[in-house]
Amino acid sequence: MHTKLLKKIHNQSFIFHSDNQRTTDLVQRFYYWSDHQATIKCYIQNCHVYQQSKTFKDNINELLHSLSISQKRWKNIVMNFITELSLSENYNIICTIICWLIKKHHYVFCHWKDESISVEEMIWIML
Repeated sequence: MHTKLLKKIHNQSFIFHSDNQRTTDLVQRFYYWSDHQATIKCYIQNCHVYQQSKTFKDNINELLHSLSISQKRWKNIVMNFITELSLSENYNIICTIICWLIKKHHYVFCHWKDESISVEEMIWIML
């Protein structure tokens, strides 16, 4: 019952996933239960929208710097592995290779049956 109430109050459009203090103030205006502050704090800590939208107040965060992109095709690439797929035509891994300059992609189908080798080690073997 408390979770339904908190969801209704915390997700209202005029406060839109507000912080702990504001949600507590709104709850205390009309409702009370023992240990309500701990319940509210726990609910807000588990609210994914709030966690993604809150701003950080530490000095570690800095502006992002753009990466330099070369003028030659296929010089700067991104590789990604899609692993743990079910076996299909003897393949169970897909390696995606994307060129940053032209945004063209290649898919390389791989078979990996040696569980003792990590994905990182497999990349070095392929290169």
